[in-house]
Amino acid sequence: MKQTNFSEYIQKAIVGILCITLFLFPLLFLTNTTDPFFIPKQVFLVISSSLLAVLWAASCISERKIKLRTG
Repeated sequence: MKQTNFSEYIQKAIVGILCITLFLFPLLFLTNTTDPFFIPKQVFLVISSSLLAVLWAASCISERKIKLRTG
């Protein structure tokens, strides 16, 4: 029972991070960088995709199976 609850929490966290990323991505810019529009967005995408990859790996470990979706 605990494994399914843990993987449900991870799945909800993944969906939440995706929603936050898609909402904040067009609004993100910083004026203290050399390129105020592209560099902060690239950093944000790297951080969010790394976090999503770690959560996906934790989900696979907690469910004890690997799910790869193609097409």
